[in-house]
Amino acid sequence: MSMKDLFRSVLKLPILEKGWVQLVKNKTYGTSITKFTPNHYSYKDPTLRTATRDGINYELNLANIVEWHLYFGFKEIAKEKLLQLNSNPITVLDVGANIGEVSFNFANKYPRAIVHGFEPHPTTFQKLKRNHALNSFKNLHLQNLGLGAQKGEVYFEEREIGNPGMNRVTSDPKKSTHKIAITTLDSFIEENQIPPVSIIKIDVEGYEHEVLKGAVNLLTNNKPQLFIELDDSNLMEQGSNATDFIQFIESFGYVIEHAETAEIITKNSDLKNSHFDIICKPIL
Repeated sequence: MSMKDLFRSVLKLPILEKGWVQLVKNKTYGTSITKFTPNHYSYKDPTLRTATRDGINYELNLANIVEWHLYFGFKEIAKEKLLQLNSNPITVLDVGANIGEVSFNFANKYPRAIVHGFEPHPTTFQKLKRNHALNSFKNLHLQNLGLGAQKGEVYFEEREIGNPGMNRVTSDPKKSTHKIAITTLDSFIEENQIPPVSIIKIDVEGYEHEVLKGAVNLLTNNKPQLFIELDDSNLMEQGSNATDFIQFIESFGYVIEHAETAEIITKNSDLKNSHFDIICKPIL
């Protein structure tokens, strides 16, 4: 065992772990002392901790990379930009809500806004509901539902143990653990009489293009701001690619920028193997 791994194992002692959280909170993972943080895969599954982050209560499993990241409070510039997109949103849609961090933060920061969190995976959705129950949001609605280009059912794959953020739609039934129900954003908005949508965050492991194909009316008539994970490899798995996806968004009158650097992204940008978040703003 290396000295670094030995140090990490000692930090897993609860009393030292709490102190370490205070040291690394709001620091970007991979820099300075954050490298000594015990890795999520070194924890037994489940290793549960209760925590309050930005005034929001959670039950977190440190063997899960998403929950581990939130527990140690590592900084994410792109996520900070997401929460600053609109100072007075009416409706926020969180597509791929996972355990609820984005949904909860919007609901907490903007109590007058209506927030809908979509999470299709049944186990992850139960975690989302448990964390919701630890808080008192009156403006947050959770949907155990997927979104796509049309209504129906799709196969769903659990790609990586300890990282539910990698779960995704698959066209191969042999890789599927189960099926999930999907609808379109346009149908959901019409059937539930959703007020004007201000912000949509989408992180669905390559299925983002399909989600927006089901939101043509919304993009044409409402033009909400979009915050989307752009991953060329994941998009190609779903029959698209980053260039085609950017061109699709541009066709609705959006200007697109890199969420962290603010660099303008267009269909002519070199997007091969791209992996970053984008912010899409309607051209006024």
